Amino acid sequence: MPMPSSQHFVYILRCRGNRFYTGYATNVAARYTKHREGTGARFTKAFPPSEVLRVFQCPDKSTALRLEAAIKKLRRPGKESLVHRCAQALPSTPYLVEHIEAILEAR
Repeated sequence: MPMPSSQHFVYILRCRGNRFYTGYATNVAARYTKHREGTGARFTKAFPPSEVLRVFQCPDKSTALRLEAAIKKLRRPGKESLVHRCAQALPSTPYLVEHIEAILEAR
């Protein structure tokens, strides 16, 4: 019997001091709970999260990790723009990765 494929997500949290934290998870709710408990990451232990701002579902782990890395490389204005574009149509996740990487290369 084939194993069901797991889902892969990249998420952006708002943390204490209005800081952003970007991470990867297969279960965002469980990971958020870990961050809130102070056991998720060193950063979120020091700056506890207050809300999940954005979640991107990715087709595979490789795409998710590339997206996470690309978002982490963005400066704050780029992350804010990404978060605030929730109401607008964003490109699909693989194209979003390429879009962010192109912005970073253009710097």
